[in-house]
Amino acid sequence: GVVDGWTQDEAFDGEHGGVPIQFRDPQHPAACTVKQIAGGLEHTVSIAAGPRGSNSPISAGGVACWFMGLAQLVVIVLLFAWGQPGHGLAVFVLLMLQLVMMDHFLASVTQRALWYSGFGVPLFVAGMMVSAFAVRGLQGVAR
Repeated sequence: GVVDGWTQDEAFDGEHGGVPIQFRDPQHPAACTVKQIAGGLEHTVSIAAGPRGSNSPISAGGVACWFMGLAQLVVIVLLFAWGQPGHGLAVFVLLMLQLVMMDHFLASVTQRALWYSGFGVPLFVAGMMVSAFAVRGLQGVAR
């Protein structure tokens, strides 16, 4: 079927509860997921922001990168404030590596999405693990 110019991808295998449906914009080859909930549509970031070059000022990949980067900056500041500078520095180094990868990813979001998921996102997760060890080492934390 077609919804607002988007054609439904019949090969999409829905998951995660609800009734996810995948649509493809004829203008852009990247797939975007939409969940049908109680007769309405819940749009994901990729539909709301769209790929780079669309009418949107920022791509969905750009939105994701900004959220990931800003969250890590907040964590770095908190780690230094909590007296965990080694952990804060480790998360900072991981973020710098991610920024290099994000730049490469954002140059061609649809073609490099899997590449970034395989190599950039694990650095983000590693930063979360470093942060978890830092928080565990704080005094006054219940054990």
